Amino acid sequence: TENSLRRCESCHAEESVHDWLPYKQRHFQALACESCHIPELYGPTLMSVDWGLPDPAGEPVKTYRNSSTDIGASNNMISAFQPILLPRENVGGKQKLAPFNLVTGWFWLAGDPQAPVSREELLESFTDDGEYKEEVIAAFDVDQDGQLSDLERRLDSDEKINVLQALLAENDIADASIMGETAAYTISHNVVNGIWAVRDCQSCHNNDSIIDDSMVLAAYSPGGQTPTLQSGLLPGLGEGIELVDDGGVTFTADANKFDYYVLGLHSVPMVDWIGLLMFFGISLGVTVHAIARKITSKKLGHIKHNYRKEYIYDSYERLWHWLQASSIIILLVTGLIIHKPHLFSIFSFAYMVEVHNIVGFILFANAALALFYNLASGEIKQYIPEPKGFIGRSMAQAMYYTKGVFEGQPHPEEKSRDHKMNVLQQVTYLAILNILLPAQVITGILIWGAQRWPDIADMAGGLAILGPLHTLIAWTFATFIVMHVYLTTHGHTPTAGIKAMISGWDDVEDNSSKPNS
Repeated sequence: TENSLRRCESCHAEESVHDWLPYKQRHFQALACESCHIPELYGPTLMSVDWGLPDPAGEPVKTYRNSSTDIGASNNMISAFQPILLPRENVGGKQKLAPFNLVTGWFWLAGDPQAPVSREELLESFTDDGEYKEEVIAAFDVDQDGQLSDLERRLDSDEKINVLQALLAENDIADASIMGETAAYTISHNVVNGIWAVRDCQSCHNNDSIIDDSMVLAAYSPGGQTPTLQSGLLPGLGEGIELVDDGGVTFTADANKFDYYVLGLHSVPMVDWIGLLMFFGISLGVTVHAIARKITSKKLGHIKHNYRKEYIYDSYERLWHWLQASSIIILLVTGLIIHKPHLFSIFSFAYMVEVHNIVGFILFANAALALFYNLASGEIKQYIPEPKGFIGRSMAQAMYYTKGVFEGQPHPEEKSRDHKMNVLQQVTYLAILNILLPAQVITGILIWGAQRWPDIADMAGGLAILGPLHTLIAWTFATFIVMHVYLTTHGHTPTAGIKAMISGWDDVEDNSSKPNS
């Protein structure tokens, strides 16, 4: 109706522009227009209002965020102020991140029930005939010039508070206490566009993101009081208010509390620790194993086994393998950059996301085609362990890796075109191809499609669940690659396995005759 509240979208068609912005719909769902289009304010911005000791004219102490000195001073330098982003209920009940300024007020409470002490009552208690009482001057006039500056009027000591409480009590205002309250004011002016708006992905997708930024609420805290957040704001915001060591008060935003999960900013530390332990644990294990193999091989001398050359891998298998391997490595590298962009700031975040998505679909298509090929050709049986003697063969293979390889023994299972993998490799690939790879593909598609099918992504737990799960599986793949590459060195030469996957031909052990030493 006429004169009703309007949002930017009422006049501006957001879909018609922002062609440069990846995942447009996802950004529009999470961010108010002002979040990017009001990046800074260029006028004096109020930070705190202290009614503890008003001046004789009844004015409180006002502190500004971006002012170098008194607001009316000729040498005052005003710098740009960056608002803080907080959840806001928009028209229609939609919650979006929007820019705010937080203003903290300090005031006296008294009575039962407690209520703010009025300006008139404060002046009656602290002044006589338009001048501060002697008790006030004695307690507050640090430079002893007979005047009180805004800095001196701060209630930054218990002595000052006690003097004012005594004066209030003399004016029949007993049990007065100083309290603080922080109010959040939405910012809707100073709208800019084009190059002046936020366009850098790493403004948000980074460890020092503006989304989880901190803001100073007050340079001091009367009586060490922690201000409360004004009622009516989202529950949980007040948990970000805390006192700091220098006596001031700060607020730190945490969008994660309100179901926002920002790639490059939010993560689950435990997932990364588990991933690091897996990766470096296996890396350490194979390093120790390799050193032990090198030492024992020198002691044993040269042991010659009988080999025969056999065509093991056909052209499609080799193409599939190298395309899948290169895709996984590219995905791991780009995924790491997306996960921790502050460690790789030289790379474009948006470009890495685009490469990650394209290569992800290449991997998906390659895996689907490989599944069809293996089913149609019957090669699928290569990945399925034979139930008969499974435990015995598994134990024999494990004993080879832990003992036999150091004694120069031949592989317990002879490799051939029809039997390319030993039983432990079959079990490993069965888990990777049937559990890890589908899980990684599904979580990746849901993350990619969060803007297209948000309800489906939310049913799976949203990005707060999908993101860490995708990361954990990626760590597992990285760990597998280390193990896989190392196991290829168990051929008759360290590079025989890789050469076989290039040419298709391999020198396989012929266990029909005894080895020569």
